[in-house]
Amino acid sequence: MPSELEQAKSGRAKCRACKEAILKDSLRLGEAVPNPFGEGEAKHWYHLRCGALRRPEAFLEALGTISEEIRALFSPEEQQELSQIAELGQAHYRLCRFVDVQEASTGRARCQGCRALIEKGELRFVLERVEDGMVSGGGFVHIGCAHKYAGAVDGILERVKSRGSLSEDQWAVVRAKLAEQQALPRVIIERHTT
Repeated sequence: MPSELEQAKSGRAKCRACKEAILKDSLRLGEAVPNPFGEGEAKHWYHLRCGALRRPEAFLEALGTISEEIRALFSPEEQQELSQIAELGQAHYRLCRFVDVQEASTGRARCQGCRALIEKGELRFVLERVEDGMVSGGGFVHIGCAHKYAGAVDGILERVKSRGSLSEDQWAVVRAKLAEQQALPRVIIERHTT
């Protein structure tokens, strides 16, 4: 069962990325994943933008097999924008793990970029991994280590801004640190096969 883009048949499904409802008749990404309850496969549903941000391979696969009927509901500008987001996420796969930004509640977690401890109260990015359709914690990254960890920082604010509960001053710090890293060249981080 391949991944696909389709119109939502009802408003009951929730997006696996943002946890918000997917409105009836809106376009959505259905990603085929192993069925955790038995044999075969199941579908996980995402808003189009959430799918491009968090599941780029599935999004690009589905976009490659899109029907003319669905293509007519999907503006060329939106197709191009979401394709670029997904292509960036596919090339820099660790970008898809950024889901939140917060103050560290303890001083025990290590940064996945530099391996140093993240001090209590320090701003950090929260990471999640998605494997076989299951979401698991992926650790944390110092705000200043995002590029070192992911190889790029493009679109990180879009991935985390809606979920965080920071003050405007804290957001200003996050934006400034990302702007510094934006000047660095993109680096492809190899996927581990273990």
